[in-house]
Amino acid sequence: MNDPNSFIRKNVFGLVNLLELSRRYDFRNLHISTDEVYGESEADYIALMIRS
Repeated sequence: MNDPNSFIRKNVFGLVNLLELSRRYDFRNLHISTDEVYGESEADYIALMIRS
């Protein structure tokens, strides 16, 4: 990742904006993320080790 600060700002401020809009206009939202946020799972790690 070349610019982690930019990545973090976009994700944090983007989520804050979505939450503020959902509150203002009274709608629900479902936030789904990728392993960029949570990291790889143990199963992914094991699969990577098996392939190596």
